[in-house]
Amino acid sequence: MTLAEVKEALEGIRLKRADEPEELGYELRRAIKHAEIFSEGAAAESRNMTEVLSGLEKMTPEIAIKISDIRPQTRTRSGLSTQRSGSPSPTRISTPSSTWF
Repeated sequence: MTLAEVKEALEGIRLKRADEPEELGYELRRAIKHAEIFSEGAAAESRNMTEVLSGLEKMTPEIAIKISDIRPQTRTRSGLSTQRSGSPSPTRISTPSSTWF
């Protein structure tokens, strides 16, 4: 299940519980907020992207879902680009000069 699909499911739960007198629990509120912040696009788009990626050679469903969640903007960032010879090109991850905390 992609993050966009999780967001859609959590939104449905939130709407069902909107009529109840008690407020949402802490964990559910945090999960909804996380899904809203980090999900990109609609659930249907994510499902479509996952299906397309799953059709590629040596692509596992877990990796296809992770790529759908990340939504790389270019083929190079996704590691799916190829060199002229047709072999996969190495993907380098550049790190900033300062450390991340």
